[in-house]
Amino acid sequence: PIKIIGVVGLLFLLISFILGGIAIYQKFVGIAFSGFTTVILLLLIVGGSTLIALSIIGQFIGQIYEEVKRRPRYLIEKKV
Repeated sequence: PIKIIGVVGLLFLLISFILGGIAIYQKFVGIAFSGFTTVILLLLIVGGSTLIALSIIGQFIGQIYEEVKRRPRYLIEKKV
């Protein structure tokens, strides 16, 4: 699930860049909607970035958990 969140975040960022390019094109042509595109783009960029950041943090915590899980309960320094 954590990797899926990262993929969804990347997908959101990709969609936002595509929509951004379309919005810039429409702005130069003169058929752009005022305000609506900006809000949607900002939501997609912030949402995608947040999902990617959560995915990275989740993977990091998962690796820490796996490392701690393999450790013994105690270490014997030396036998007497």
